[in-house]
Amino acid sequence: MSLSRTIIKQIIKYKNLNFEDLTFLIALSYNFCMEIEPTYAESLIEKYFSRKFTGITKDDSLFSEITNNTNGLLVYREQAEKLITHISGITEEKAHILVRNLRKCDAEARSFGHEFVKSGVSNGYEESEVCKIWEFISLRSQSLLDYDFSLALGWLLYQIEYLNTYYSYIINQEIESFEKSYDITPILETIKREHNITPF
Repeated sequence: MSLSRTIIKQIIKYKNLNFEDLTFLIALSYNFCMEIEPTYAESLIEKYFSRKFTGITKDDSLFSEITNNTNGLLVYREQAEKLITHISGITEEKAHILVRNLRKCDAEARSFGHEFVKSGVSNGYEESEVCKIWEFISLRSQSLLDYDFSLALGWLLYQIEYLNTYYSYIINQEIESFEKSYDITPILETIKREHNITPF
């Protein structure tokens, strides 16, 4: 089953999706073509919605104060950055750079794991828990979704759909007027000339 079909299935199955749910699905759709494994993505969707509607236990939740909007799952890059800052005490800026470099499979960034665990233990966290968190972040760094981008994209898609629904006639008129009044022939000719494009 493709990811798009999985997403559609969830939307049909659960009627009362909120904006956080839609942002999650948008984020997953955008990232899917780039770096997320289909099986992991589908599993993530199932976990997200099953936890949303059946509830989660304390053991299932990963730092609930940071992952409360994703039902205890570490999903977003921004969450990983906050978690690293929270546990190790490094600045948000350094955490951002660290996660960015982890996504690039940077060896130096991955070597930060020892310092992360040491700092976490010094800050009162269980070593096994900190090790588990670092292992997950370093292993799944390329699969972390971008919340801010997806949130902005979600609002943009909403606005476009709103305009298409209630003002489609006006929009079509404006587009038609623009196409009639603006001659793009010189632009096309320039492109053909500069790139040596000849008609068939």
